[in-house]
Amino acid sequence: MKLEVKNLGAVGTATIGLSSPLTIFCGPNNTGKTYLSYLLYSIMSDAFLQPLQVFDTLRNSLKQNQVVLEKTHLEEFLNQHLQVVRSKFGNVFGLSDDIAEQLFKNTELKFEVSDEEWEQMLKCSFEFRYVSNDKEVLVKKEGRNVVIENYSEASQTIWTLIMYRLLKTTVFGKHPRPVIFPVERNSIYTFKTELSINRISLINKIQDIKDNKETTAISMIENNSRRYPIAIRDALNIAYDVENIQKTKSKFYDFACNIEKDLLGGTLTVGKNGDVLFSSLKMKKSSQLPIHITSSIVKTLSSLIFYLKHSARQNDVIFIDEPEMNLHPDSLVVLARFFAELVNKGFRLFISTHSDFIVRELNNLIMAGSIAQYNKKSLAYPSSQLIDYKDISVYYFHFKTYNSKTTTVEKVLVDKYGFDVKSMDTTIEELNEKANNLYYELRDYECKKEKK
Repeated sequence: MKLEVKNLGAVGTATIGLSSPLTIFCGPNNTGKTYLSYLLYSIMSDAFLQPLQVFDTLRNSLKQNQVVLEKTHLEEFLNQHLQVVRSKFGNVFGLSDDIAEQLFKNTELKFEVSDEEWEQMLKCSFEFRYVSNDKEVLVKKEGRNVVIENYSEASQTIWTLIMYRLLKTTVFGKHPRPVIFPVERNSIYTFKTELSINRISLINKIQDIKDNKETTAISMIENNSRRYPIAIRDALNIAYDVENIQKTKSKFYDFACNIEKDLLGGTLTVGKNGDVLFSSLKMKKSSQLPIHITSSIVKTLSSLIFYLKHSARQNDVIFIDEPEMNLHPDSLVVLARFFAELVNKGFRLFISTHSDFIVRELNNLIMAGSIAQYNKKSLAYPSSQLIDYKDISVYYFHFKTYNSKTTTVEKVLVDKYGFDVKSMDTTIEELNEKANNLYYELRDYECKKEKK
């Protein structure tokens, strides 16, 4: 399944596949990579769950607690869901509705689904339970047939929740939960305290509002929620709730501990007041540093590590904007290997990067994976880090001409030898050429000087 986007900020047109285990956005600054990541995250999230017309259609066709899904139902769901997200661009990008409407008035969104993909969606089988007021509703999808047990004239809200989960799971796959790590993550736990103060302040202001002032309260909440794009807001809310989140362990806890050891050289914990603390392996065991005075790499990776330790689920869709931020080249190489391991553990990754080191190491892992397909062991990497080039999609964002105002998004060829990023290669080649010219010019000057 692909998403076709037209006129989204700098992006003129783009068609992005949604099913590759690893998707990479590359290209110069200000070409729309973050805009597109925010959009994809919002489409996959549950942020804009609303009653849709297709839900009523299915409710009307319900007979003896059974309903039959057709391709038209899935098409309607995808189209109506996109319309809702499109109408909420103010929330998606952290803008007022007026500004969002002006900036994105020509934006168009459309899903592209092949006949084979429609058939796979209709054939898939799964089940889930919904519990409300001590009553459990069991939903079983076996191919096109859906059985809803213990259902008896559920409220519109409950029906909306059931149908949304049914259709979303059908079209996006089981547990398609998106998680995003925006560039602001390096200060996310510093923001946490401010967020808490702002929430308390907002509640106090609402409580002070007199009768017949409901619209004032609503407008205050609306204005507060538009302070950040939804992706950043969700990240802040997770940081705010980290004290509760850290009470559980995910099945990837040990994997996250390896990242801590290899990249951070220490351990992240949560204190009694919900403060994030860091203990370096080079310091005394009793020494713990508050997150705001730790090194930049600790700040940058802390949210990803907490997620993997405590809330990660297989099949999650992870968005990471500029993973190279604040990391030394040797750390970037290690991080690229961890990305490969995440893909092999069943996650889907969307990464936007400017790092030639990440790209080069991913190419090494692709070539090592290609060698393994010939029943040969690669000397350089364990099997857990090998990547099949068919699992990677790469998109190159760029302006075709200097005066161009819209970005062209090209799908890059990925083969058994990896992939190239034009802007990175061009810059490196130019620097190498300048360095060589300067080196030989300097050598020539020094030789002439010595002869004199």
